[in-house]
Amino acid sequence: MRHGYNESLRAFLKRFNQAAQEVPTASPEVKINALTNGLRDEDLLSSLAKKPVATFDDLLRRAEKYITLEEVWKAKKAALKPLASEKKIAPEVKPADPEPARGRFHKKF
Repeated sequence: MRHGYNESLRAFLKRFNQAAQEVPTASPEVKINALTNGLRDEDLLSSLAKKPVATFDDLLRRAEKYITLEEVWKAKKAALKPLASEKKIAPEVKPADPEPARGRFHKKF
């Protein structure tokens, strides 16, 4: 099972847990490996690589912190979006060249 490209971490974990419940004989190690292999969240993957978890519940607790972080960033971006659209930003104007363009073979002395 893979973490979808535009899928939130919360949605992926919910989908993973539903699928994991269908396999009651799966050991916690198998669940940890399956979840880790399917993750796309680089921050959570990095955290798990630096400090591996002992249990599946530990993994879920750590993932909850990253879910909160993801949701805070999403809310912040949504709050800033109206502000950006309210501002009328002038198109970027390149400064005029101090000298007119010269031919390719013309040398300036």
